[in-house]
Amino acid sequence: MSGGGFRASFFHIGVLGRLAQRGILRHVQVISTVSGGSIIGALYYLHVKKLLESKPDAAIVDHDYLDLVHVIERDFSAAVKKNLVLRTFLDPVKTIKMALPSYSRSDRVGELYDELFYRPVVGCSGPVLMRELTIVPPGCAPADDVPSMNVGRRALVPVLQINATSLNTGRCWRFGATRMGEPPATDPISAEIDKRTRLRRAPGYDALPPRLRDIPLGVAVAASAGVPGLLPPLPVTGLYGDEAEVQLVDGGVFDNLGLTTLFDCECTAVIVSDASAQMAFDPSPSDLEFLVLARTNEILMDRVRELILGELLRSRPIPVALVHLRKGLDAEAIAGPLHPEKGQNIRERASTCQPSDFGVDPRVQDALSRVRTDLDAFTDVEAQSLMLDGYLVTGHVASEVPALLSLARPITGAPPFAFEAVAPWLKSPTPEFLRQLQIAQQPWFKYFRLVPRARTVGIALLVSALLLPLVLAWPALLVGLSTQLTVWTFLGLLALPVLIVTSSILAARSRAAHDNLKPMVFVRTFTLQTLVGALGSLLIQLHLRSINRWFLAHGDPRGLKPPGRGDGR
Repeated sequence: MSGGGFRASFFHIGVLGRLAQRGILRHVQVISTVSGGSIIGALYYLHVKKLLESKPDAAIVDHDYLDLVHVIERDFSAAVKKNLVLRTFLDPVKTIKMALPSYSRSDRVGELYDELFYRPVVGCSGPVLMRELTIVPPGCAPADDVPSMNVGRRALVPVLQINATSLNTGRCWRFGATRMGEPPATDPISAEIDKRTRLRRAPGYDALPPRLRDIPLGVAVAASAGVPGLLPPLPVTGLYGDEAEVQLVDGGVFDNLGLTTLFDCECTAVIVSDASAQMAFDPSPSDLEFLVLARTNEILMDRVRELILGELLRSRPIPVALVHLRKGLDAEAIAGPLHPEKGQNIRERASTCQPSDFGVDPRVQDALSRVRTDLDAFTDVEAQSLMLDGYLVTGHVASEVPALLSLARPITGAPPFAFEAVAPWLKSPTPEFLRQLQIAQQPWFKYFRLVPRARTVGIALLVSALLLPLVLAWPALLVGLSTQLTVWTFLGLLALPVLIVTSSILAARSRAAHDNLKPMVFVRTFTLQTLVGALGSLLIQLHLRSINRWFLAHGDPRGLKPPGRGDGR
């Protein structure tokens, strides 16, 4: 399950739904997840653990897997509507605590994953721990060797691998039910070409220092989904003593598909659920340094994706079902005025199918691949469209892979998924439906883009809010302007911001300077966090009770006009 924020999570739910409907999920033995895929992959694994430990193998049927995906669809959609990204600052005490070096926003995100997604499945009062994730079916003894446990079983026990990236070495860092760390490199090619320092992996959680044995599942997922620049790295302190302090970031930095983990597991068949957007064409790239840096990062990410997929599809003689968000879309080729095509764009590297082959309009398929990857609230139109797209693409791809067809035992008479309600609009989109998908691509001000009247009111309120302090402070400002400032007063006013900026620059230049300036940095951070905690929690409460609710209400598919003949064509 690839990365891609909640966009990926919803797409993966649709993939799981179709695999469950085809009776294939019981055969899955390894689940490798990255970022947004880790969020939903961990949730699915907990449900499977609950199923396999509550029933004997002979009593488990394909309907059980279908039922648990129905539960995931309902519960995950409801939890996402609570707007996780804003809730990281909702608790003022937690916000102030982020000033401490041992606690960051990434830790808070991990706690929210646990509270909103994972703890309700397990029913525990404390965090769900990684070392407690081992699945032990009735009549089986706990074992590290899961493949031997699966011998003779009909409902196979899967292994979960949550992938993050180590900033220390640039390698994959894997969280599993029995251990965590960098996997060892045993092949001769890696031994020859990779001369970087490696962090040796402990044999199990019991071999770790006491305070590291109880790594929460939410923290592992937060490390896997810690987008650099948006969330701080997640530290694993004390694991290597004074030799190294492990810092983990998003698993997509190393491999956004999680395929290298499957290579190491020597899987005999692979299903790739890829919610990557792929880099968009830019007719006139900017030459501003920070925009060039962002664009080159996109190029590197796309290049890594193509290389890893190329290795899977070209070099490994195993069945592969590739399900991705741009399935069926063609790559356009732009012809210049001197080309024989006389400036007419042509279809190049045409896809083997069209989105209409699996019931999706090409414009919808393209728009869904560009939906934001944030961790904010998603409307039902956005969430259900992504889930249904994953469901439909998987059905089309699975029918073309003989290895999956041989395993399939389609379930008949099963109740439909809630996301199937948007099927008419995916096939024949109305202008309003397409507009909502276009707005879904924007990270900011989605509600005001969705409702023009709200945008007018919002601008008026913003202007009023900006002018009100000026009006209230105008008499004092006039008095201040008429007062003569001394040189020392002026220097005193400049001292505080100069000290803040200087301390930040020096702290960033070296570790020694960072340590020496810790008290000043802490005081600055604590002050800012206190202000943010006090003011931010109030504003976030207001936003969640008003704008967030209105946004979700306007994104209800029941408010869409049904597609008519020729609508949106």
